[in-house]
Amino acid sequence: MAVSPVAPISPSAEIALSANETRELARLALSMAVVVLLFAFAGVGIVMETGDPASIAGALVMFVLAGALIHARRQLTRGRTRGAVYLLVTSVLVAALASAPIPPPVPALAAVPIMAVAFALSFLDGRPLKITLIAAWLAAIATAVIVELTPVSATLPPVIGSALRVGAFGAVIGLVALVLYRHRRRLQQAVTDAQTSSDALRDSEARYRTVVEGVREVIFRVDAEGRLVLLNQAWEELTGHRVVNSMGRSILLFIHPDDRAVTGDLAQPVVQGQVEEYRHEFRLVARDGTDIWVEAHARPLHDEAAGFAGMSGTLTNVTVRRALEERLVSQAFHDDLTGLANRALFKDRVEHALTRRTQGQRLVGLLFLDLDRFKTVNDSLGHTVGDGLLVAIGERLLAALRPEDTIARLGAMSSPSSSRR
Repeated sequence: MAVSPVAPISPSAEIALSANETRELARLALSMAVVVLLFAFAGVGIVMETGDPASIAGALVMFVLAGALIHARRQLTRGRTRGAVYLLVTSVLVAALASAPIPPPVPALAAVPIMAVAFALSFLDGRPLKITLIAAWLAAIATAVIVELTPVSATLPPVIGSALRVGAFGAVIGLVALVLYRHRRRLQQAVTDAQTSSDALRDSEARYRTVVEGVREVIFRVDAEGRLVLLNQAWEELTGHRVVNSMGRSILLFIHPDDRAVTGDLAQPVVQGQVEEYRHEFRLVARDGTDIWVEAHARPLHDEAAGFAGMSGTLTNVTVRRALEERLVSQAFHDDLTGLANRALFKDRVEHALTRRTQGQRLVGLLFLDLDRFKTVNDSLGHTVGDGLLVAIGERLLAALRPEDTIARLGAMSSPSSSRR
């Protein structure tokens, strides 16, 4: 039986803090340690005056918490932020509970857990945040109850009791204000960072839009349904259709009806993930009704589940190139002067006709026409008139033939004066 290895449990990731945040938090931990030490020495003084056992226990706890806060500061300087935050939160709650039973009663101690809440909101999330908030709430209630039940020591001088209450109130309010100020600074920094990121994103989008709009080729993107979701200004310059009116419409609506089926069929392998590139030439119908030949070059887009989410690519105007290619093809198989089929095309048509005749027992008619005294026309009236005569004869013959018939000019491509027609 095979046993799969168990992945080791990785330790909790540290809380990401900047250098300034680490220094501020370290200063706060040191400030809290100083305040706790003052409470501890105050507890020692109360013990010396009254011998109260609660004051003895409270003073010892305060000394321990002061050491814990100094240890938390040391952890911060070493980059162990998560452990330091946990120790700070725990120290705050324990300090509130340990100080509450020390006479005289100080109601301000019930506000100490607010610091734990501020720490939690600043640095924790998820389950640790929920646990800390609940613990702070329970500690605040427990501290308030203990303060209410703590009796006033009869042996403690009233002046010392008042001084302790005022000092404790001032220390608690100062620390709470410091923590909340630290929390506000963190929120302000987060807002500043978000604003900076937003400005950088807008600048990036503006630069991207400038580049896209400056490209002469059409940049497009369609969703999984074939609807246009991105177009640059070159689309409007090429087709005459406004970009704002084209967005959200199917790209097939702008393709020539005779090319839509082939274009859609060729896109299916890309949609199904069989190929990673789409390249095809088709005609777009411009706003004025003219046909525009374009070459589409696109790649598929995928969503988070690796499913087909659309395509993005470019459309290049190849109308001039297509016209040149058609002209070259026409020149290869047609006479430049009359536009009639030349010898090569005529030979091909005759071979096809003879093949069909053999297969279907059909008759093939072949007629050869020669123009008598054509050289006399060229010599007496000039080659321009002779060329016009050839064009006129070709047009009349075309008008007399059926669409499936072929008429060709078999004369040489040299000077008409030396050609036999």
